[in-house]
Amino acid sequence: MTFSHQFVAPPSISPATHPMTGARGYEDSEGTFYQSTTSWIDERWDKTHIKKWKERIGEAEADRIRDRAADRGSTLHTTLEAYIRNEPVDPLKMDYLNRSLFVKIKPLVDRIDNIRLIETPLYSKRLGIAGRPDCIANYDGSLAVIDFKTSIKLKRKKWIVNYFLQTACYANMFYELYGEMPRKSVLIIAVEQSNIPQLQIESMDLCVRMLDKFREDPVKFQKKLAA
Repeated sequence: MTFSHQFVAPPSISPATHPMTGARGYEDSEGTFYQSTTSWIDERWDKTHIKKWKERIGEAEADRIRDRAADRGSTLHTTLEAYIRNEPVDPLKMDYLNRSLFVKIKPLVDRIDNIRLIETPLYSKRLGIAGRPDCIANYDGSLAVIDFKTSIKLKRKKWIVNYFLQTACYANMFYELYGEMPRKSVLIIAVEQSNIPQLQIESMDLCVRMLDKFREDPVKFQKKLAA
């Protein structure tokens, strides 16, 4: 598979640390600091279920699972980034797990075309946040924010609403910077305990509406989601 690239010019923004709070984020050419998208969502997201999960299995085991998931996701992301940049990728040189995950989701990744950016930092003055989307490109013919994820088990769509909020943030940034609004959010999830990967697609209009409600009242938004 050879992917076509129509890369946009990257904005003038770089990783930075807030001088007062120590928070990690980005800074534009004017010296304005932007909180990272993931931390902005995370600090507003209810973590009660995570706390209960840690209490149930123990702190040490929870840390082990978290670290393993982080390593798994980082390795697969590196492989996929090289793959969609048309760089050589040899599955035989991967360990068994990552080779298996890559082979599972490759057919879904091959539906990407006309790539605008890969792991390029974006920001929004309106939202006051910045972040680095995995990929913005055409997916099945229309512009999409594409996020690569890994998981042990299959996930219900209601469990990954925060992922859709993240893609809506990136879509707003892309529109603000380049004047083109992605039409859909695409989550490609490699699942360890399933031979079939997950493909979750949602209209960007709906994702943006959810983001607006989340920004307005995160607590109310999540209560309604859990009902």
